[in-house]
Amino acid sequence: VRRHIISGEIPFLTDVYLPIGLWGELKKDVEKIGYKFICKNLDLFLNSNLNENDVLEFISSLLEGSGYELRQYQAESILKILEYRYSSQQVSTSSGKTIISFCVYAYLLHTGQVDTNHKFCMIVPRASLVEQTYQKFAESYNTGYITDMNIVKFGGDAKNKFNEDKFNNANCIITTYQTLSKIDPALMKDIKSINVDEAHTAKTDSITNCIRNASPLRYR
Repeated sequence: VRRHIISGEIPFLTDVYLPIGLWGELKKDVEKIGYKFICKNLDLFLNSNLNENDVLEFISSLLEGSGYELRQYQAESILKILEYRYSSQQVSTSSGKTIISFCVYAYLLHTGQVDTNHKFCMIVPRASLVEQTYQKFAESYNTGYITDMNIVKFGGDAKNKFNEDKFNNANCIITTYQTLSKIDPALMKDIKSINVDEAHTAKTDSITNCIRNASPLRYR
């Protein structure tokens, strides 16, 4: 600062707003100097009442008979997504991101947090993944344990063109951000949970606009 190389400003602190991901660090620093930390509306982005045992028991029943069994890191990712409503998970390629997403969708549906008016949307980065992800959601992982799953796919090829009636009746949408960006913004308000595969690409205008049109979101 003295040499005028840097201004001394904190770039991530603007207009007295702190990015949501830093609230935990703020809490630790405030309590370290003897102050009480109070955060209003914490439940908007933190599910503090989540019962981990209930979640894991549900998932065990959900996948029973499917031939799939969660690994520990997959279960941990699911719990973190459900606890921290606005979060990102760093999971390597071929490590089961799709089954993690499916279990999150199924649990939210099971607990009444997803329905036709509060849809779950899975955004995949490439058209070729629409069909692949749909098959896993609708067939590979789906044993019929949850009977009210209504999963639709849009994008990928001509037969998967957007259909408003299918959209309205579904509680889970699997699509690309290119297809989603063409949907009437008024319909996007029915999407309340968005899962972006390869989220490091989410800085593109199309994905950002999709998320903005669907706001406010319960899970992101």
